[in-house]
Amino acid sequence: MTITIEEEVQIPFSFDYKETANRVINAAIDSENFSYESEINLFLVDNETIAEMNQNYREIERPTDVLSFPMIAYDTPGDFSKIEDSTEDNFNPDTGELILGDIVISVPKVLEQAGIEYAMMTDHPVTPEQYLPICTAVAVREGASEESALKAITINAAKITGIADRVGSIEVGKDADIAVFSGHPFDFRSRCVLTLVNGKIAHEE
Repeated sequence: MTITIEEEVQIPFSFDYKETANRVINAAIDSENFSYESEINLFLVDNETIAEMNQNYREIERPTDVLSFPMIAYDTPGDFSKIEDSTEDNFNPDTGELILGDIVISVPKVLEQAGIEYAMMTDHPVTPEQYLPICTAVAVREGASEESALKAITINAAKITGIADRVGSIEVGKDADIAVFSGHPFDFRSRCVLTLVNGKIAHEE
C-alpha cells in the first residue's frame, strides 16, 4: 500500500496525522477484504480549495469536510470482480499497484468538527480592529459555521487570553460589556447602535 499525503495548507494538528491517516486507510481496506496492493492520494486543503472542487464537480457552492474521487469503476460498492478487466486503466504500470483514487480533506472543517477552540483577530493596525466583523464574515463565507465564528471573537478569544471569567459571554457575575447591532453582526451594513461597558451605556444611536 502506497499512501501519498500532500499538505496544501499549514497543518496545526498536534498528533501524528500521517500515522493516523495510514491506520484509517488500511483499516478501511481490510474491512472490505481488498486483496490488491494499491495506492491512494490524500490531499489536506483549505476551505476555499474544497469549495472550488465542490463547485466544479458537484455544483455545490460551499466547502464540505471531505471529497473522494475513486479511480476504479464498479457496479455496486464492494464489488471488485471486474478490476482486472481494465488492467491498463486501473493499475500503475510502474509499480503494479491498483490506483484507488484521491481523498481531499478540509483542515479547517476537521478543526471545527473536532471542537478545537480558536480565536480571530484583525492584525491591528494593519487591518483596523473595527473590521473584525467583516473578517469574521469572510471566515463564514469560506466555510466556518456562524456559531464557531461568533465564538472565535467572543468566548474563545476570552478563554485563550485567560479572561473568560470576566468577559466573552453574557453570564451572571461577568462584566456587562455588550454590543447591540442594527442587523446581523457579520453583515457589513449593520451598525453598532448600543454599547454597554460594565453595565453602563458607552455609546447609543
